Amino acid sequence: MLHLISRNLTKWGSMAIDPIGAEALDKLSVTLQALLPPILDPILPASVLVVPVRVSTIGVGGVIGISQNPAGEIQGRRVEANVVVTAAAKDANSLQTAVTDIAKAFTSDPVGLRASGIERLSLTALGPAPAGGAAAFQRDVTFSTIYEYLKFPAADDGQIKEVPIDVQVK
Repeated sequence: MLHLISRNLTKWGSMAIDPIGAEALDKLSVTLQALLPPILDPILPASVLVVPVRVSTIGVGGVIGISQNPAGEIQGRRVEANVVVTAAAKDANSLQTAVTDIAKAFTSDPVGLRASGIERLSLTALGPAPAGGAAAFQRDVTFSTIYEYLKFPAADDGQIKEVPIDVQVK
C-alpha cells in the first residue's frame, strides 16, 4: 500500500510545491514502492509514506538544459524527504525478517538508486519493537532521501523554426 502525503498539493505547510515538484514526489513514491521486497503475506503488505521536507529547483531557474528532440527545456527538481516504511507480519520473527529485507532492499544498490534519481537513501530510525500478544505486528523503518527528478519536454515547445522573409507589414 502506498501513501503519498504530497499528492495534488500546492502547499505543504509553508512550502509551496509546483506541478513539476508534485510530479517529482509522485515519481519518487513509485520508485520507492518498486524497491519493496516481494510481499510475503498479501494480507499484511508493507506501506510507504513519503513526507517531503523540501522541494527545490535545480539548475538555473529550474532549467538544467535544452533538449534537441523534442525541442524544449529540461526541468529539474530536488526532493528532500523522510520516508516511513511500515512492515507488518503475523509474528515477531516474520516481522524482523520483513524489516531486514526492507532495509537491505532500500540500501544495498547505491548505483541502481542513483540511476533511478535517488542520490541518497539512508536508514535514520527504526520504530520500537512491538510488544507480544498482538494479532499483527508492525514496525516503522524510517529513511532520509534526496531525489532528483528531470522532466523532459513531451513535445516541441512551439519554437519558431523558420521565419518567412516575404512578410509584409501594413
